[in-house]
Amino acid sequence: MWSKSLSSSEIFAINIDCSISGDVFQWKLENLRLRGDASSTCADVFECTNAVHLSTTNTEVVVQTPVPQLSALTACIWVRSKEDHVGTLVSYAVSGRDNEFIMYDTSSLDIYVKGESRNSGLNVTDGTWHHVCATWSSSDGSWAFYDNGVRTAGGTGLKQGTTITAGGSLVLGQEQDAVGGGYDPTQSFVGNLADFNMWSRALSPTEIVDVQNGLQGNADVFSWDLTHVDIRGDARINCIVK
Repeated sequence: MWSKSLSSSEIFAINIDCSISGDVFQWKLENLRLRGDASSTCADVFECTNAVHLSTTNTEVVVQTPVPQLSALTACIWVRSKEDHVGTLVSYAVSGRDNEFIMYDTSSLDIYVKGESRNSGLNVTDGTWHHVCATWSSSDGSWAFYDNGVRTAGGTGLKQGTTITAGGSLVLGQEQDAVGGGYDPTQSFVGNLADFNMWSRALSPTEIVDVQNGLQGNADVFSWDLTHVDIRGDARINCIVK
């Protein structure tokens, strides 16, 4: 709710940008008092976020925030796609190694760490929203995939005792065969991506659920913010409800 009459262009901007809020009232449950036969749950509450729709294979989302050296990580992203082919969610490349960290093949997701991979068998191409998280820790090489808060696959021994190299190129929606490029259209993602967040540690299963429900707080490596990404190619920004 605003204290003025909005113009047509302002109303259109609200429709595509979730960060615009009213000066009289902004929708937050902590500012409401529910009375009578009413209740709220995470599943019932409208959660609005800015999503990037990648409509063709000629699209990329480049994260501008530098990536530090990592001995563990968690990467989470909301994804929706109907394209049943090898689509790449996250690609991190450094000089001398293009597969430093990847979440690859949306029809059967793989995690790559420093060129070595493990497969989860997770397919997220059914046209519905999936909250996908991948975790890895150098101490024992443990890795895991989560789909909508549920651990779907995992193991140990993946590049144990190594670290993710700092200062590379972090891209969403494309698989880098060279730092910042070398894209293969057959490995690109087509669909919607939102709320990519990355931490410098392996989150616990409880924390993964909190991330899905928007309760975990800001990530320390990267928190989803469209002002810190460079969107290129055939893409548009949508304000969506998950």
